[in-house]
Amino acid sequence: MMGFLWATCANATLGKNEDSIEVDRTHFHWVNLGKVNQGSYNVITLKGAACTLREYTTPEGVIFGIAWTGYHHPDLEVLLGEYRGQFKSMSEAESKKSGRKKGKRHRTLHSEQLHVEHGGHMRNYTGKAYDPTLVPKDVKVEVIQ
Repeated sequence: MMGFLWATCANATLGKNEDSIEVDRTHFHWVNLGKVNQGSYNVITLKGAACTLREYTTPEGVIFGIAWTGYHHPDLEVLLGEYRGQFKSMSEAESKKSGRKKGKRHRTLHSEQLHVEHGGHMRNYTGKAYDPTLVPKDVKVEVIQ
C-alpha cells in the first residue's frame, strides 16, 4: 500500500493537470480553500496545519507553478513530481559550489525547465517553484508567490 501511495504522489503536481492537486491535498491532509480565476491563470490554495500552498494553473489546467509559506517546507519530492530528480541534481551541485552552510539562508536554483527559490528560518519558511516553459506568455513569474 505504501508503495502505491508513493507512486501516486510522486507523479502529482508541477507540470501535471490540476486534477493532481486532489492527490496533493489528500497526501498532505490539507483543505482546499478554492480556486481564483486571475484571467490568464488560476490560483488554487491549499491549507494545512503548518503550511499554505498555492498552485498556479493555466486556463487549460496545467500546473506551471507552486508557492508556499509556513512553519516548514512542504515535501518537495512530492510537489515537484517529475522535476524532483532535476531539483536534487541542481541542489547537490549548488551545495558543492557554495560549501552549504547551516542556518538561515535563501537558495535559488535555476535551469531552463525548473526554477526553485526557498528559504527562511524556523517557523517562517517560504518558497516557490515553476517551470519557465509552462508559464503563460502574458503572465509574469513574479505573480508566483
